[in-house]
Amino acid sequence: MFSKYKHLKGLTLIEILIVISLIGVLFVGLFGTYFQIRNIIITQSKSSIDNDRMSALIFTITKDIENVLFEPWNQKNYFFTVEKLVSHGIESDAINFCTGSLYGNPELLQANFYSVTYFTDYNEENGSTSLYRSEDVFIDYKKSKNGIPVPVMNNIEKFKIECSENGKDWISDWKFSDKKKLPSNIKFTISWLESGLQRNIDFQVTPGILLK
Repeated sequence: MFSKYKHLKGLTLIEILIVISLIGVLFVGLFGTYFQIRNIIITQSKSSIDNDRMSALIFTITKDIENVLFEPWNQKNYFFTVEKLVSHGIESDAINFCTGSLYGNPELLQANFYSVTYFTDYNEENGSTSLYRSEDVFIDYKKSKNGIPVPVMNNIEKFKIECSENGKDWISDWKFSDKKKLPSNIKFTISWLESGLQRNIDFQVTPGILLK
């Protein structure tokens, strides 16, 4: 009863090899697509993390500056300085000031007054520059740049700070000891490397608290 199937033949070795080769090409294509999608997801995730980190940094700087304390009764010792610096060929300015937590997060146990410094430092090991924030609740007017530096952004290409009295004319450095007043506006320009590409952002902040 199987006589009607006698004329049917199985696949030859060459045909089997061709089928296996086609399946292999198909799987290679699928794996290639998978790894491309995977790399895109990883890149987008890293970009999202960097964006979140930069947003948090801008928020922190803004709140620090908005809470800057100006004490007219303590002008002799008071400090607010912006220094024009260059490190390893990039603009690496620094800012040091007294600030407070009057507008801070009430859920955090913050000191009423403290000194804050933002500065960059070059890492010889990996050849990159990081931005640091240093805070000290023990304000020492003779040693204002105290505290423990905490890195807040890596791969910095520029950290530029400019000050203005009128919001139009900008200067690159400021010393309260010389000017006896605070700038009306402070502009930050930050450039950093993200996934091999340079990104830039700039924003302005106005110092805000006057203690009488």
